[in-house]
Amino acid sequence: MFESECLDAFSYSAKLKKLMITFVDGSVYEFQDVPREIVAALVISASVGRYFNNEIRDQYAYTKIS
Repeated sequence: MFESECLDAFSYSAKLKKLMITFVDGSVYEFQDVPREIVAALVISASVGRYFNNEIRDQYAYTKIS
């Protein structure tokens, strides 16, 4: 469990290397080719929002799901 002002939830498929992130505004994005180590660091980060912005947002291709 985590608290964030911008992220509501996330899930990860290690097999597909896809990270699904739901933001607090309800939008959902799927990030492709995200290594397991990046997701593991996201899970334990002191600030998931900051980690997302610094390490994921502009680093991986994504698709807006909704």
